[in-house]
Amino acid sequence: MQGNILGQNNIYNNSGEGNANLMFPIYQQTTEPKEKYGIWIKSNENIEDVYFQTDDVREYIEVNELPFSFSGRATSIGSDIYLLGGGDDDKSAYKYNSIEGTYTKLANIPLTYEYCVTATTSNETEIYIASGENYNGTDTRLHKYNPAENTYSSLSTLYYIAGKGSSLTILEDNLYMFGSENNEDAQQAYKYNLNGGGFTKLEDIPKAFNGRKCYSN
Repeated sequence: MQGNILGQNNIYNNSGEGNANLMFPIYQQTTEPKEKYGIWIKSNENIEDVYFQTDDVREYIEVNELPFSFSGRATSIGSDIYLLGGGDDDKSAYKYNSIEGTYTKLANIPLTYEYCVTATTSNETEIYIASGENYNGTDTRLHKYNPAENTYSSLSTLYYIAGKGSSLTILEDNLYMFGSENNEDAQQAYKYNLNGGGFTKLEDIPKAFNGRKCYSN
């Protein structure tokens, strides 16, 4: 059974004009609808008005200019955004406070940006960085960054050319590493135990996986 259909007289477009003849219903309920038609708003609040935008116009707000030529990877902890690695083998690292709009210079990343990929722990206390100096796979390592102490710890040599084009994500006590921009390693997958250390080879990815993102809930 579907939930209530929000009153069409209380639905407005981006010009503030009412739309009495919508082409689709907008449902409001807390459970997933059985019939997949229209728009579902998961809420039990008393919603009176719904607004929607009918064009593709978006306005951007300029924030503070970057303090360096950034082309590495970014990750966030709370209201802070960490920018790790710059262009032309720049090992710079900065923290951007999204509330105050200010940058703080951090200790340089251990290896070059070119292979730098990042993942943060679920409790947001550590950042893991997979990076390397060379395309031939030498000196590619996994590091842990401690934001509170602004220090890096070298954890392990990587089993393949990870970094550029790779994706990292953390689920419970394991860090997962998928793919690479290097064609020979684009289907590689590994798991690293954050407590005991050590990599475990996983089943290959069905298709080449590079330059993408992966997430865990």
